[in-house]
Amino acid sequence: MADLHGSFFKQIENNFGHDTARAYKDYATNNIKLANMSVRKDFLLNCRRNGIFPAHIINTLKCIYPLLEEGSPYIPKLDRLVGRFKKALLNIEIQHTFHKISKLKHSLVHAKQVIENNSSSALSTEFVQTQQTAFTSRKATAESTTRSKLNRLLAAEPTNSAQLPKRNEKAVFNSTTVTLPVEVQTLLSMGPKFALPIHRLQPNTVYHLIADIESVLRTNPDKAIQDRNRCLIGTRVQNFLTRTHLQEAKTPLERFCGSATFSMKKFLAEHPEICIVESDKGKKMVVMLRQDYDTKMLDLLNEPNTYKILKTDPTSRIQNTVNNMVKRIAHLGLIDQHTVRTLQTHTATCPRIYGQPKAHKPNLPLRPVVPTITAPTYNLSKFIAKILQQTFTSQYNVADSFTFANFINQTTIPPDHILVSFDVVSLFTNIPNELVRRSIIFRWTEIKQGTNINLDLFLEMVELCMDSSYFRFRDKYYQQTFGTAMGSPLSPILADYITEDLLETVVKNSDLNIPIVKKYVDDLFLVLPRTEVQNVLDTFNQYNAHLQFTVEKEIDGSLPFLDTLAEY
Repeated sequence: MADLHGSFFKQIENNFGHDTARAYKDYATNNIKLANMSVRKDFLLNCRRNGIFPAHIINTLKCIYPLLEEGSPYIPKLDRLVGRFKKALLNIEIQHTFHKISKLKHSLVHAKQVIENNSSSALSTEFVQTQQTAFTSRKATAESTTRSKLNRLLAAEPTNSAQLPKRNEKAVFNSTTVTLPVEVQTLLSMGPKFALPIHRLQPNTVYHLIADIESVLRTNPDKAIQDRNRCLIGTRVQNFLTRTHLQEAKTPLERFCGSATFSMKKFLAEHPEICIVESDKGKKMVVMLRQDYDTKMLDLLNEPNTYKILKTDPTSRIQNTVNNMVKRIAHLGLIDQHTVRTLQTHTATCPRIYGQPKAHKPNLPLRPVVPTITAPTYNLSKFIAKILQQTFTSQYNVADSFTFANFINQTTIPPDHILVSFDVVSLFTNIPNELVRRSIIFRWTEIKQGTNINLDLFLEMVELCMDSSYFRFRDKYYQQTFGTAMGSPLSPILADYITEDLLETVVKNSDLNIPIVKKYVDDLFLVLPRTEVQNVLDTFNQYNAHLQFTVEKEIDGSLPFLDTLAEY
């Protein structure tokens, strides 16, 4: 029995016939094929999970690239097309492998039946056991080979720098003496808006998803359509959950993110004195000592003219006040029931303040930000802001850095003039209520075109939102007693109103020579006569005692403004 070559099969043919000998040969051949195919299946699945492709697929498609000359603008489009095609080929090969395994198993079952029916029981049993040993041995050898092949593919994949993020040292500002690991710095340099891949979907999320789908399906009165859509959507959800479970490291980028996230968590656990926050401007990530951060925040909150400590959480009281205000407006017939449901809130929670470091300024001062999305005044503030924005126009505003860049590229700077920027010191927390009232009253002819609410009631709504700014920091509750909170939907448009009024007063109603003025919220870009900078700054600072400006002058004909560098 040890020799399963010609002599063994010849002996089987002599004793049991040609068909039985053929069954023995088929069983031995297909048994080895099944071992190889099982290992191949695992190899292909591992390739798909890790976002890599076998060499035969990569080499097959290399002939496509010579069709385009080097530097062609269509190469990225070709890369995307080839990437999709490689994924499709790999999926087809995996499906074909499963098909082959199924056929081989069926052939083995058929051959085993022929062997058992046409030869002695002892001989067939001993033969099958020998083949099981051969299967295990062959599979182990093939696994060793494919494991080495997979490791080579995985080791070679990260060398493709186009698929992996590059470290941007300018995107991370480290104010500490702690050295950041390379992976941590690379991950931080990808910015706060980079979304990490989802590796594990929490069960509660799935339950909410299914419940939401069922709720939407029931809005259709036709039960047949409900059932059809339920099957279609159910299949898509199941496929998504399966992919999420099986493809936890699909691409090199995802593998990098998993490794970098682990390094980040380990780094923060080893350095609890460190905190990482987003900068005020420039989209930088700032690494600070937690003690310095807390000290700077408390210095801001200890300003008696702007904040005061509250004994208890005022959320319920403010929520009731807002809901009563909404009921008054609805009772007067000024808003419909849909708007009432939108403006009222019953699950509000206290916002938490945080500070954004001004990385472009010395000593890293913090800009306080209160994300008011959970506050009871959020929806009402958003409603008021929409009314104010409908009719607001400005000849000074720039929408974004691209608009400013186009403007400055088409602008000629007069002789003996320089570029300067004026920045209001903490504009949002220094907006006086009386200036807001005066600005709204001055523009009421235009504002009332977008609302049925009368002026007195509208001003009362604005004052309610401004006077109800509060937050939490380190288990203490604070109320903002002056200005508006950065993070409220109402703050940007009120800041626009105030700075617009200031410019209208200073630029148009004075003898100052200011040929060019542009603004973005509280940042002003001006072109001034070289000898008039201080005079203009003093005039701006005399407009209101709470609105004070700092100046930054050009250096060698260039000035940073709104994430750009203006030059002439």
